Amino acid sequence: MIDTRKYKTLWFYLLIGSLSILPTPGHASPGLTGTDLLELCVSRLTIPETQCLAFISGVTAGHALSVGAGKTFYCFPENADIAQAKRIIVKYLKKNASSLDKDAAELIFRALADAWPCGN
Repeated sequence: MIDTRKYKTLWFYLLIGSLSILPTPGHASPGLTGTDLLELCVSRLTIPETQCLAFISGVTAGHALSVGAGKTFYCFPENADIAQAKRIIVKYLKKNASSLDKDAAELIFRALADAWPCGN
């Protein structure tokens, strides 16, 4: 039997995270940068950490869809989870501080490709 609690929790994180990173009226957002993502991911507060996990989940879900189209940038191990991916990404962001002005999604792809290459 499938444990639906795990999926409900993931959907909750995705919903809350996606709603909380929307720009407010009158405030245009060019997108999340590496600096923004690092700030969210190292926070010990619940909402920023949830935003971090939701953003990472969204990017990795998008990548999973692209795999079906033949575009593989990294190979997410079967035994890995989003918390492990977050640790890898935070380590990558800290190590590559000169790139923090780049798009957060691009940096997630780079971090995970370094950690989990596919060998293709």
